[in-house]
Amino acid sequence: MMGSSILSGAHKRFRAMIDLIETEIVVDFIPESAHYTITATQLHGTFISGTITPVESSTGRRFVYEVFLDEDGVFLQVAQTIATNLNIDKSISLRLCFRDYEARTIMDFLDVLEYILFCVL
Repeated sequence: MMGSSILSGAHKRFRAMIDLIETEIVVDFIPESAHYTITATQLHGTFISGTITPVESSTGRRFVYEVFLDEDGVFLQVAQTIATNLNIDKSISLRLCFRDYEARTIMDFLDVLEYILFCVL
């Protein structure tokens, strides 16, 4: 679990249907480091995790990906999809446990994540 600095940020829990499967989503935001930690869990899923960090360069924003736990290169594909579609401006640590990582699952998750990050928080 995160340190006590999380208490000064946001800690929110959500339930959403992702690819017709109930999914628990926990979002923590640490303002001091402008960092999100997002955990999304489905029963009987496969875990993947890592971070997406936006980096400004002379050619515009690009993203650096760090993989912690992966299944056949899936994390990098998921992270690139999220970074590209949401054009994030803060670092995000992802801990995902989905039954599958097919396009429909990831696009459903992307829709939910976009709503949470840009409409709720």
